[in-house]
Amino acid sequence: MQEFAQRFRDNHGLEIQFTETAADLLISQAQEHSKSIRDWCAERFKDYQFGLKLIAQNTQQRRFTITDEVVQTPDKVLSDWVVASYRKEEKSPE
Repeated sequence: MQEFAQRFRDNHGLEIQFTETAADLLISQAQEHSKSIRDWCAERFKDYQFGLKLIAQNTQQRRFTITDEVVQTPDKVLSDWVVASYRKEEKSPE
């Protein structure tokens, strides 16, 4: 998990942190699918570089926490986060 998070930060300038329960769930899922943690994370979070960059542009947030909810439905959660970031942007004064 730490290697994936480090690589993500190095490549995209955004920090992701995994909760302990999220890390345990990812390990379990990777084992079920006979994949390495690195490959499983890359597959589960393949669009996160794009979505999190949009969020960072809209809100200046650069640190994100990956919970077990995110692990279970990564695309839905990312979509919800992106939509919420645009709502925050609309409310901010110009």
